[in-house]
Amino acid sequence: MRPARWTPEWPAAPIAPQLAAGPHDPRRLAAAWPQDRQRGVVLAVSDDGGRSWTRTVVPGLTRCSGGTYDYVDGPAVTFTGGGALLVTGGLFMADGSASAALSG
Repeated sequence: MRPARWTPEWPAAPIAPQLAAGPHDPRRLAAAWPQDRQRGVVLAVSDDGGRSWTRTVVPGLTRCSGGTYDYVDGPAVTFTGGGALLVTGGLFMADGSASAALSG
């Protein structure tokens, strides 16, 4: 008997998106999520309450975006009281040899 193997239904799908609203203008929204089976972080920002979005891959984190880590886990977004946007999460190597936290 062969062991069961899990295969994702949608391997390129975003997982667990996080959303934040600006403290001074609720129409300013930001969302972040791990993309492509946690190989990158996508950040999307809207200034019109979600009618339109500007998306970007956060650079320099994983190998897919010019960084050195293999995976990202739990990216989240928040705004400071002054309105600055912060992205946080964890970065990991596939073999478990290193990990780091991202913030900024």
